[in-house]
Amino acid sequence: MPPTETLVPAAVLVVAALIAGGLYFRSRSVKPLTEKDTIVLADFVNTTGDPVFDDTLRKALAVELGQSPFLNVLPDERARQTLKLMGKSPGERITSEIGREICQRRGVKVLLASSIATLGSQYVITLDAVNASSGDTLGEVQAQADSKEHVLKAIDQAAGQLRSKLGESLASIRKFDKPLQEATTTSLEALKAFTLGDAKHSIGDEFGSIPLYRRAVELDANFAMAYARLGTVYGI
Repeated sequence: MPPTETLVPAAVLVVAALIAGGLYFRSRSVKPLTEKDTIVLADFVNTTGDPVFDDTLRKALAVELGQSPFLNVLPDERARQTLKLMGKSPGERITSEIGREICQRRGVKVLLASSIATLGSQYVITLDAVNASSGDTLGEVQAQADSKEHVLKAIDQAAGQLRSKLGESLASIRKFDKPLQEATTTSLEALKAFTLGDAKHSIGDEFGSIPLYRRAVELDANFAMAYARLGTVYGI
């Protein structure tokens, strides 16, 4: 029979291994977010010098993430209301700093900071979801586009990866992941006009939104969302 002193260390090693294994599998099963958590979208930091990306990419990202039944994006209307309470213009750009304050006031857990930059002839999209209280990164992804025309596709790719990192199941992502260019438009310029139209529409300037929505459908005759907005405006 083995001496007692050799059995004790062996038992300790077994227990330690079981504890470590349990902690590992438990950590693997913990999701950064739950269906009850909300995300605030900050405006893209655009260092490309091309104004077509301003506001447009945030709109594209909101549409893409809005397809998810798992993620809850704070509606723009509530963000604007919070900006007013902060003594700021409803149209104020949501920087990371302002976004964190919106999160604190709304009790929101996650801030999604995004950027677009050039790398040679390519464009690099970065999405960084952080805990608004601690600043800890919950999920960060990057995607590259080899041309301006492929930036929306890169947004699509990055958003899908981020949804997975934040805890959404692959089955859900596959089911609720209509390509962004089908959900909106293949034209950045059309999406830019649409985004500007929405900005007018959101502050009650229906008359001012009409030429922008019209411009969007002129640039892309298949832009269903823009036609729907025109129908809404004319129906008021």
